[in-house]
Amino acid sequence: MKTTRWLPLLTAVALTPSAAWAQVPPFSADVVTTMNPKHAEQMRRHMEMLKKQGGKAPAMSGEMVGKLYASGLKIRVDMEANGRKTTMLSDMSPSGKNYMIMHTERMYAEMKHDANDARRSEHSRDLERYLKSGGDLCKAIAEEKQGATCQKLGSKELGGRICDEYETTSERGGKQRLCFDRKLHFPLRTETDAAVSEMKNIVEGAQPDSLFSIPDGYTKKELGSTVP
Repeated sequence: MKTTRWLPLLTAVALTPSAAWAQVPPFSADVVTTMNPKHAEQMRRHMEMLKKQGGKAPAMSGEMVGKLYASGLKIRVDMEANGRKTTMLSDMSPSGKNYMIMHTERMYAEMKHDANDARRSEHSRDLERYLKSGGDLCKAIAEEKQGATCQKLGSKELGGRICDEYETTSERGGKQRLCFDRKLHFPLRTETDAAVSEMKNIVEGAQPDSLFSIPDGYTKKELGSTVP
């Protein structure tokens, strides 16, 4: 189990929208992810076990803070744990790619995901559905007819912003609640059985193109190989 397991709560990966899909206006935000006590304890025990076995395990707590940048169909999430800085880049355009960047090691890896990959987080799939539908998550889920369910719970205010709240159940029975910002087309808050992720300190405005590119001088590695 790795800390990157929780990154899908913060960003969408392996999405392939067409040009007709809605896009995310440019903004940046802090993203606070809080695990429920049960899962936080499981993570703590797992990390302790890795350390006893001589492995490298980052320090874990029940809360993680990341930085999210979004513009159009590009999303970046920065995280830091135990002195190691990582970035997830997601380009949701039809020919776009997704990367994990390891800044401490000055390396990056391409994240290869099939559009039907069951390992994708439900959050990622629901963001895909929301953008594709133009802002009607339940309509998009109903049109798929694959066993997932959706209920719109109404609108609410979070941090001075208005969002539309949905409760979904996946084909595999996983449940989550999302509140999509009406202006940003992005979840202000995502709640699952494992954790709650919420955007704070949102700043709207253009984001530099360099944020969504791999830094110069970084070496590509294949997933599964050993990181120094």
